[in-house]
Amino acid sequence: MKLNTLKILDGLAFLVTVVSALVSVLAGAMECPKTAIVFACIAAIAPIINRVANNQLLAPLQARKLTQKQNQIIINKLLEGSSFKVWVAHNRHEAEPAAYHKQFCEALEAGGLEITWFGGMTNTTVGIELSGPESAEKQRLISALDAAGVKYQNVYFSDDPQCLQHGIALWIGVRN
Repeated sequence: MKLNTLKILDGLAFLVTVVSALVSVLAGAMECPKTAIVFACIAAIAPIINRVANNQLLAPLQARKLTQKQNQIIINKLLEGSSFKVWVAHNRHEAEPAAYHKQFCEALEAGGLEITWFGGMTNTTVGIELSGPESAEKQRLISALDAAGVKYQNVYFSDDPQCLQHGIALWIGVRN
């Protein structure tokens, strides 16, 4: 539903921009400068208003959070199988990733997983990374994140045996 609304708003903004630009050109050609200026401004402002309406301009400034729906999807998917251990890490000096980290811990625990909290990672991780050896458990976590629409990158640290001994880990980095 939301995606369709965004597409409609995008199409409407494009149409307003093109029509306003054409009216501006015609008004200029007909020596109506005030009309040309007004419609040129409308053509310039329509895409900006659309971006604000779509929350694309403000989204990078807002804290990430799991919605109630995402939270429930993750829990339900994880409850489909047996429990397993997951490290969930973030940089303890960053407030936004720490809050997002807490939400993931709560969802994963409610989904029956055993969480090991880790707050000493560097702030070089951007977004969310999922690491660990390929396994049925990791696939179930991937399935839960995918179903909930959580964006992450699946990584495998083949050059770091210590990371492999921890098993599956979810690294909550800074916003991208």
